[in-house]
Amino acid sequence: MIRAATPDDYDAIKRIREEVALDAQKALSDETYAQTMSQQGFLLQSGLDEDTYRTEVATYSVFEHEALVSGYLCLRATRSLMLASKPPTAQWLKPELKEPYYDDEVPHAYLYGIGVSRRVTHGGATGGASELLAHAEAIARSRGAQWLFSMIVYAPILNGASLKFHEKHGFVKTALTAPEEEAGLANFQNLLLSKNLRSK
Repeated sequence: MIRAATPDDYDAIKRIREEVALDAQKALSDETYAQTMSQQGFLLQSGLDEDTYRTEVATYSVFEHEALVSGYLCLRATRSLMLASKPPTAQWLKPELKEPYYDDEVPHAYLYGIGVSRRVTHGGATGGASELLAHAEAIARSRGAQWLFSMIVYAPILNGASLKFHEKHGFVKTALTAPEEEAGLANFQNLLLSKNLRSK
């Protein structure tokens, strides 16, 4: 079951984020660990402040399995800080989407993360992720969004599972951020993906 998140879901969402977080330093020194995380999918380590969560709780939804919160999504109407302005160094793989991406007159939706507990097996390998994505798309469409954007880690460790998941559900590679240092990783790059919610 998927429902709107409440302030009481903070601990469960924080636990899921910690469970699937990438240990950046270990990934750089342990090739086997890096490959495993790439295949399983991961989120970057980042603290989820409870006060911030409570302020933004309306942007979260949760997936319940056997009465336990086992997954979550965060959907917003604001662009990621990685591409919040028009950095000249970003590589647009779909140049025709650059102007629509920055057009504030056209409503879009931005997926800020889907996280699912590794302990969940319901729904197969995605464990609720497909259901959460479908829910995000339904919300975005109800708000009149034309495009749904999502960003994943591309380098130095490709989030391979997330890339396959997005492409399976109709997302296309759209833009690549310039290398920089982020989350303890040198030459860090994000890959922007997009899905046209109005295409047939």
